[in-house]
Amino acid sequence: MNSFHASCGATILLVLLWKVEVEMCFGLTLTQLQIPRHVLVNSDVSLECIFDMEGAALYAVKWYKDGNEFYRFTPANRPQTQSFLLPGVSVNLQMSGRNVLLLSNVSLDSSGLYCCEVSAEAPTFLTVSATEDMHVIAPPKTEPTITGARPWYQIGDKVSINCSSGLSKPATTLAWFLNGQLVDRVMLQRYEPVTVGRHRMERSVLGLGFTVQPGHFRGGSMKLKCLATLPHLNYQSQPDETHEQPAIALQSTYNHRPSVAAINHGPSQAVPAIAVLRHMLLLIFIHVIF
Repeated sequence: MNSFHASCGATILLVLLWKVEVEMCFGLTLTQLQIPRHVLVNSDVSLECIFDMEGAALYAVKWYKDGNEFYRFTPANRPQTQSFLLPGVSVNLQMSGRNVLLLSNVSLDSSGLYCCEVSAEAPTFLTVSATEDMHVIAPPKTEPTITGARPWYQIGDKVSINCSSGLSKPATTLAWFLNGQLVDRVMLQRYEPVTVGRHRMERSVLGLGFTVQPGHFRGGSMKLKCLATLPHLNYQSQPDETHEQPAIALQSTYNHRPSVAAINHGPSQAVPAIAVLRHMLLLIFIHVIF
């Protein structure tokens, strides 16, 4: 009995030593995992898993999302590619293979932790893996809107307005501009983003408050603009010919009491101050003559 145990132990030791020697001859290295950190919703996304078998035979390449396998490449099988149902994951099998995996039409459910696992055939059965996070970004579908503005303001009036972004994931960053310059922080009123729906889409709100001063005017007018940005995708709301950036234009009127009107209401029908002055001088001249 003792000789049996000694022989079994020696056999196990020999097997372990043989496996170490084999692994030294046949290695496996995962050299690069390319998974974009941020991607746009509804886009197609390419994931890459680059590895070096170093003489070993490839058994399989498996992809996981949050610990759940959804794709497998097995060179010995026919077909070689196989996908498994998983919410938020749609694999384009025709465009996927040994090193490249193509996800079609990603959704917010596609966000998560992705893992590439590479395993070798016998006798080594070596396995290596790497993981990376991917976040799906959903920009707002509408331009920011300005609320709370009165039709007209005069110098000395209090301006108290809000800028609200469209729903996005994550929340957009809002900024107020006065005559093209970023406003001072003391003029801002910050609010927590409003969360909506299963995907927890977010709406950003930023308030602006100040007292209208003559120095706020440039050439008789003052313009307020709200800008929304998503730095992860270099997204920035932009004005164009048909969808102007939310803004308010302030213009001087003939009685030197500057007022404000929403841009969508059209320009004020103001009488130029120089015309009023000329009219007054003409009346004085006529009065003196007669």
